[in-house]
Amino acid sequence: GYNSALKWLKLIPKGGHVMLSIGVPGSLNTQPRLDGYIQAIKDSGSGVTYDVVNTGPDPATEISRVESYYLSHKTVNGLFGTGGSDTYACGFVSNKYGLVKAGGAVAGFDLFPQTLDFIKAGDVNFTTDQQAYLQGFLPVQQMYLYKLSGGLVGPANSDTSQAYVTKDNVDAYVGKSRFEGRSEVE
Repeated sequence: GYNSALKWLKLIPKGGHVMLSIGVPGSLNTQPRLDGYIQAIKDSGSGVTYDVVNTGPDPATEISRVESYYLSHKTVNGLFGTGGSDTYACGFVSNKYGLVKAGGAVAGFDLFPQTLDFIKAGDVNFTTDQQAYLQGFLPVQQMYLYKLSGGLVGPANSDTSQAYVTKDNVDAYVGKSRFEGRSEVE
């Protein structure tokens, strides 16, 4: 969350205001992202202010809550999700009301196909690719090496989350690939 926020903070004017969304406060995956967003804002010294919106775990509810927030805060400079469905909701609202096209910023996490489409259309600036393929492949590889070596090769700590999908590279994600994005492979 911290590193993603450093990337989107560059898109927010000094003293701007942003909405940070979280689907399930306290969850072990999205709460640390939100905490990272907040810490990056504080460390930046940019004067950016924020509201945290609990969007809930249901995608339809998330869209409604993000849209309600946006309509009651028309001067907001950015919408930032911490998970797949709230990032999609932020993109949906940006698409509907033209937030990014008017100079605002929208970003978040995960590779929902709709979010990738919003990036391609210019309604989302970027999303953080957690590299789900590597999250599945690396543990299996490490278990194999552990068994093969008789326990001499132990598990490694692998950080797979430093990839970002932007308008410049989104086509690779919406194409046919078994590694990222859509999974229909010929």
